Amino acid sequence: MEISLDLRGDSILLMLMAFTEKESLPEISPNLTGALSNFNAKYELIHKAGQYVQIKVEFSI
Repeated sequence: MEISLDLRGDSILLMLMAFTEKESLPEISPNLTGALSNFNAKYELIHKAGQYVQIKVEFSI
C-alpha cells in the first residue's frame, strides 16, 4: 500500500493506493460522502481492474 499526503494552498490531499489483482471491489458505504462532508472533504475512487485501487480524499481549508 502507498500513502501520500499533499499539502496545498487551499486543500489537503490524502491518497491511498493498493495494488490488487481483483476485477471488482466491494461497495464503499453510502455514508462515506456524508461523513466526509462533516470535515469539508470529498473522495474519489479510481479502480484499474486487475491492477490497483486508489482513493483520493481532499479536505478543503
